[in-house]
Amino acid sequence: MKSSFIKSKIFAVLINIFFWLAVWQVIAMLVNREVLVASPFSVLKRLTVLVTQGYFWVSTFSSLLRICIGFIIGIVISIVISILTYKIKIINILTQPLLVTIKSTPVASFIIIAIVWLNKSDVPIFTTVLMVLPIMWVNLYTGINAIDKNLKEMVYIFNVPLFEKIKKFYKPSVTPYFKAGCISSIGLAWKAGIAAEVLCTPKDSIGKYLLESKLYLETPDLFAWTAVVIILSLILEKILVRLIGGEKNAGT
Repeated sequence: MKSSFIKSKIFAVLINIFFWLAVWQVIAMLVNREVLVASPFSVLKRLTVLVTQGYFWVSTFSSLLRICIGFIIGIVISIVISILTYKIKIINILTQPLLVTIKSTPVASFIIIAIVWLNKSDVPIFTTVLMVLPIMWVNLYTGINAIDKNLKEMVYIFNVPLFEKIKKFYKPSVTPYFKAGCISSIGLAWKAGIAAEVLCTPKDSIGKYLLESKLYLETPDLFAWTAVVIILSLILEKILVRLIGGEKNAGT
């Protein structure tokens, strides 16, 4: 039963891939100008060349490293802030405008400001942190608040040690919200980080080569690097789901 389900799922994925590749090929044939729309074959051909180049792997790894660092920093800051805002009401009140500002401001504005303040290589990290922060912050704060009030009173009355509180009291309640926040923010963090690289062009980065492809009208390269961004985004999400044991369709 499970085997047939897996086969049907794989079949559905393949049908989708072939259908959209066909649509892409038809559009490329109708436009008939590679500088505007590169065909799937030319993109695949260029991609096979790129993966043999050393700079491709260096740039891909560098981009992944920056964004993963920003993602982890964003999670750590979110944990600290969510605990502080839960424990100290005045901090919760004072930080609400900051949360609203981060959520409402276009990511491009943050990137441009960060370019003025930071080194090029730090801008994607900073941008990723800002994208992760509001999602994880809200999720973790909601998770802490979701803890049953009767349990809170029981823990307080029996003076449960801190480690036991975290392990048996906070962790079960907060973990689902933590997982959902991670899954919801990883894709956004990846896209924002690459966008930051496009604007600040740090050395050895996917964003730099995306911009160069656009400037020199190398459309197959532009499409190939875009395909790399999409593939890596899917891989990152899959890895994260496996690591934290969450559901792909989890939300905030």
